[in-house]
Amino acid sequence: MKAKYLLSILVVLLGFSIAIAPDPYTHLYMVDAFCDQTTDPEALICCEQYRDLMYAGAMLPDAMIKDYYNMGGLNYRKMHNWGNAIDLINRIQSNDIAGKCYSKSRIFHLVPDGVSHNKIVPDMMKAWMMPNELVHIPTEYAMGASVLKHSEENGIPKEQWFQKGTSSLNALFDEDYYRFVELEQVNMGVGSGVNMEERINSLIYFVGGNRFFEEGYTPSPQEVSRKLDVFWLFVGLVLLIPGLLLTKLAINRNKFVLVLSLPMIILGLLLLLGVGMAFVNKISVISYGWKFFYQTLGGLISKDEGELVGASLSIMNDLWKSPQGSKIIHYKGEIIDISSPHGFEALGYASGSTSFTRLIFWIISRFVILIVAVVGIRFLYNKFIKRGKKK
Repeated sequence: MKAKYLLSILVVLLGFSIAIAPDPYTHLYMVDAFCDQTTDPEALICCEQYRDLMYAGAMLPDAMIKDYYNMGGLNYRKMHNWGNAIDLINRIQSNDIAGKCYSKSRIFHLVPDGVSHNKIVPDMMKAWMMPNELVHIPTEYAMGASVLKHSEENGIPKEQWFQKGTSSLNALFDEDYYRFVELEQVNMGVGSGVNMEERINSLIYFVGGNRFFEEGYTPSPQEVSRKLDVFWLFVGLVLLIPGLLLTKLAINRNKFVLVLSLPMIILGLLLLLGVGMAFVNKISVISYGWKFFYQTLGGLISKDEGELVGASLSIMNDLWKSPQGSKIIHYKGEIIDISSPHGFEALGYASGSTSFTRLIFWIISRFVILIVAVVGIRFLYNKFIKRGKKK
């Protein structure tokens, strides 16, 4: 039980330097797993002649990852949507084999994302009693790290995955395939504010090199989201200033208040130091908690990795033949509806918009619990222990 509480603290700490960034490696892995077992004639042609286009099609929805917290996640939800995928497929002419290979590969993104967003991440939220903002990306990073680690154990270095991702996305700028970039732009619709060419270039930058994972499969603090840095800078000040005031009160009047004020000061200083070092592109002290957590969480997820791949393959084979088919998947003895791959409803965003308000309320609620606990301990101390000593 104590281990779970310690890990919960680490989850909070890793949220302090979290990066809003895609994890393409799971999707690349799904393409390879599909190609290794498919018997569909059309799919075999794609796997043999157009696998780079399949990789690109599987990764592209994460070009919208930067919009997760913008405009209620509108662009992100649109790209992580079966209707959008089917529209893309329907825009491809019947004799365009390369186009079919590219457009149908959207299923290799939406299926695993559907399972993650509607089952795996919500389960983690319940297990750790934390909101999506703290649990989502660490969980999916752990999934990607598990894929890279297992592949490396089988003799496939992670650099090969980086190369797969960048070369396949770069192929979209070839003369023969640039039409897919234009098609994606049209499919996003007027008024989206998206420049698809810029988004793909941004995705290439993140996919290539060691920008997702450092040695030990931990996220790179160099890619820390500036928005979240500013947020945690604010939280650090909110903790530090009241903590200092309470400490002054404790020294002058009630030393028992130190039980509350000292943790606030320490946590506030850690936040300010971690965010400050992240801003100057140095290793954040807070990021040292990442490695242990990812090894633990990655180990938990990797136990189910085979079952996840097997369940995904069963429905991906069907969806390749009929993209408008059933979006029901059987996973770990449960029936999961992945008709909403972005999973905003399952992740607690009933209105379809994401906000840091929930995160702020979560933090406030934890401090309320802490204050109530301190007051309760103080009350019991005065009522039973202190009174007993007087007698």
